[in-house]
Amino acid sequence: MALGVLVIFYLAICVISIGGFLALYLVKNERVKKVVFYILSVWGIALAALQAVSLPMNWTGQRVATMGLGALCVVSLALYLTAKSRGQRTAACLLLTIATAVMILRFVF
Repeated sequence: MALGVLVIFYLAICVISIGGFLALYLVKNERVKKVVFYILSVWGIALAALQAVSLPMNWTGQRVATMGLGALCVVSLALYLTAKSRGQRTAACLLLTIATAVMILRFVF
C-alpha cells in the first residue's frame, strides 16, 4: 500500500514538471510564460528542498548536490529577472529546465 502511494507521488511530480516544461516552451503569450516560469522555479526549489530533507544526514555529498540544483533554480530566476534580451530569458528557461529535470531523475533513480 505504501509503495503504491509513493508511485502516485512520483507520477504526480513527473506530470506536474512535464506539464510545466511544455507550458514554458509552447505558450506564446509572454505574460503567461513569465508566470509559468515563476511557478516552475518555485517548484524546482521546493523539489530540491524536499529531496535534501528526505536524504539521510550522513549523505552529505548528495544533499549538497541537491541543494546545488536548487541554487541553479535560484540563479535561473535571477537571470530571468535581470534579462535584457529574449536570448537571456531563453537561457534562464533552459537552465531551469535542466536543473528541474536532473532533480526529477534523481528522485526516480
